[in-house]
Amino acid sequence: MGCYQCGREIAGVGYRATPVCDFCFLEDIINRQFCRCLGCRKPLPARSSARLRCRSCGTLTVQSSVLRHRHPNIQLDQKEKVMFELMEGSMFDSGCEALVCPVNTEGVMGAGLALKFKQLYPGYFWDYHDWCENRHATLGECHVWVNASSNPKHIISFPTKAHWANPSEQRWVDSGLDSLVKMIDYMDIKSIAVPALGCGLGGLSWGTIYPLIHQKLGRYKNVEVKVYPPRGN
Repeated sequence: MGCYQCGREIAGVGYRATPVCDFCFLEDIINRQFCRCLGCRKPLPARSSARLRCRSCGTLTVQSSVLRHRHPNIQLDQKEKVMFELMEGSMFDSGCEALVCPVNTEGVMGAGLALKFKQLYPGYFWDYHDWCENRHATLGECHVWVNASSNPKHIISFPTKAHWANPSEQRWVDSGLDSLVKMIDYMDIKSIAVPALGCGLGGLSWGTIYPLIHQKLGRYKNVEVKVYPPRGN
């Protein structure tokens, strides 16, 4: 007997009125709890599939990633895997081989997400500090630190502003994403976690920055891109 939603073979339906596999049954329960688009926060249909795309902003829902987090023994088929996802939680728990850190070009990490990077990876901070002190830091150009000890293997400095007290600018995020794409291709990075670039202390709008991230990084078929919206969005 096959599941009426996905066609997977199932042994029986038990107490369920319709033939549905455990994957679709659990996904339906979870989707009833998480039924808002993480891109624009507009309501989604309560009964959504693993690849439902928001009609308003085009974002793929992350119901499948929520399902894998809560039920690690349940995995999507390879052909169903979503490579570009909006996530909830901490990017430091993403498991990605590369993390992106939004920075200034002054060598200062005194607040926000950058401070968290400094506290967790002091070796990365000094590499970033030297990069700025030697006047190599340039807006629109990313810099990578290779972690020899463990994951993440790479931390990528992404300048969104010159001075730490200044606001970020969209043009620097735009050109920085082009630099990031070149770095992903050159270093053959297979998974990367990206925060809301310039949208925290930088003051940029997530509604403006998210389409840029999706346009530049949503094209990959063999790189897992996990994007973390600002808290409260």
